[in-house]
Amino acid sequence: MKKIKINYLTIFGDFFCWLVTYLAIFLLLMAIWLFNKDKMFSIEGTLILSRVSILFLAIGLYLLYRETRKKITTVSLVCISFYLFQMGQYFVYAIEPNNEKLFFKSSYYCAFFGNDFFLLNICVIVTLVGFAFFNLGQLCYIKLSSRKNSSIKIHYKKSETFSTILMLILIVSTIISIHYVIRDIQISFSSTYTEFIQSSPFGGVSTFYIFIAPSILGIYVFSDKKIYKLIATFIGIIYFSLRFMIGGRTLSVGFFVTLLLYYFIEVKKKKIKLSTIIIIITIIYFAASFLVCMHNIRILSDKNIMTIIANFINIVFSGTAIKSIIIEFGYNASSLPWSIVNLSSCFFGKTYLASLSGLIPSSLDIFHWFSEYRMYASLDAKLGASLNMGYGPGMSMIAEAFLNCKCLFFLPMFLFGLMFTKLSSFDLNQKKNSFLYYLQLASFSTILIMPRRPFFYLVTTELYIGILIYIIYMIFRRKHI
Repeated sequence: MKKIKINYLTIFGDFFCWLVTYLAIFLLLMAIWLFNKDKMFSIEGTLILSRVSILFLAIGLYLLYRETRKKITTVSLVCISFYLFQMGQYFVYAIEPNNEKLFFKSSYYCAFFGNDFFLLNICVIVTLVGFAFFNLGQLCYIKLSSRKNSSIKIHYKKSETFSTILMLILIVSTIISIHYVIRDIQISFSSTYTEFIQSSPFGGVSTFYIFIAPSILGIYVFSDKKIYKLIATFIGIIYFSLRFMIGGRTLSVGFFVTLLLYYFIEVKKKKIKLSTIIIIITIIYFAASFLVCMHNIRILSDKNIMTIIANFINIVFSGTAIKSIIIEFGYNASSLPWSIVNLSSCFFGKTYLASLSGLIPSSLDIFHWFSEYRMYASLDAKLGASLNMGYGPGMSMIAEAFLNCKCLFFLPMFLFGLMFTKLSSFDLNQKKNSFLYYLQLASFSTILIMPRRPFFYLVTTELYIGILIYIIYMIFRRKHI
């Protein structure tokens, strides 16, 4: 492997140019506001900022394209995911100002931040800055990694024994998890959404679901047996489709997008037919329509099969599925203004440190040394309790960064940009080390949905899909099995 000396001065120069690009847009925005100060205190200011956010997304994707020379990469997909989860509702507002399904147009949700639109607009600015630094982190990692070496040695080794172990993990995890999914479906259709949330178990054996997606992806990577891949695909489609029925959107979407990505990796040398693309788009649209349908149904007290069918058909033909999905995923934009009002204290990085305690499974914490400290990692639960909500309000990455670092919130966002790109970026034109290939696929499915989760979720997920599976992988590799 030929090493190339890294020119940090050039990288710093590129970083400065990227930063100036975002800063120029930001200063232009401030100049507009100097002549329209009243808009800072009104929803009109939110509309201006929402439209500026689309410009930020376009700049971010363009800069990624300039560095990679590829229109679609895992890095650009993560960038889009980050934007939609943090700013999805502002995006919809920018193109459809009359939409009434946004959290900042609801008197109930507006009350959670005191109907203070100056605060809301400041939060949009914070989010824009957070997005910019996340994107800068992505760009810096791409620039650094592209200069480390001129070639990558490809080592891709199958292991049928290891794939058999993963198949056993998959079957056991599915048997345990399917029980809870079916139970949740029954509760969801016989009670209100709040009762369903309160009755859903968390922790213990109910968390076995976390092994399902990585086990399936591991089987794809390590096995040549078509029967293994067929079984894994069947289990994945059935299990995550059932999760759709209880509103399990993000985990299922992360898995299916990664599954689609894997398909394109494997058929990269073949020309993808137009008919295949049309089929994929159609499936995505119907899946999105079904997700929206289940979201609408779960809040109803009186549910039956005819209600579901009628609602689904109405959504399919109304053409509102994609917009509704963006609104639903972008709901996490509410986390920042709600957190500032209801969780006003600065945690000084405590939630990030507390999240690292997730590396120690609670079952091994027999002396309860970490149990109290671990509570700081559950910011979404803290926010829900402060708002007296019967369901989870979620917690965005930017909100957690602001609560931990206040005005220096952009620093963790930059680091997250580096980290997420490291975990999920790989060249689709080559396969690397088999375990690295698996880990990047599995991490990608997690990182796609990470922007709407606390940092604790990433730590615990990487513990199971990375560290634990890696230990198993190394055991069988050392034994040359």
